[in-house]
Amino acid sequence: MRAKSFVVTAVAAILMAVSNGCRNEADQKVEQAMKSNQVAFQSNRGDPIVLSKAQGDEVKRLVQLFGNHSDVRVEREMLGFKYGEFILGEQRFSWQGEMLYFRDENGRWHIVESPILGKLTDAYMKAHGTPPLQAPSLDQWKEILALLTKE
Repeated sequence: MRAKSFVVTAVAAILMAVSNGCRNEADQKVEQAMKSNQVAFQSNRGDPIVLSKAQGDEVKRLVQLFGNHSDVRVEREMLGFKYGEFILGEQRFSWQGEMLYFRDENGRWHIVESPILGKLTDAYMKAHGTPPLQAPSLDQWKEILALLTKE
């Protein structure tokens, strides 16, 4: 009986360690991102666009959602394609639809969702146009990103 209890305790400890490792990596990424003084956005086909302080603060608010583990979904696979990435220091967070996400060292995708990203997506789709699709211009990207600070 004692051996069985030991095995159960050991398995529980291993599961907690693996789970905490996953969380710790996400927490470290968020912590490093929050220290950044400059926030930028980079589309799939363009150079980084430095965001205003207000836009950067809104992106940081979105990144902080990763700190509330109950709001984070962790997936093994990610479908679709990113529209671009928000860059905070050395940390990159991809954007698609209402999702902000990153991939950890173990290949898991950490995902949070926010309606503000849905507004950006609507503007992105409008700028992207109908077939033949055109990548948004720099001015269109600036208009799309301006939605970060509009109610």
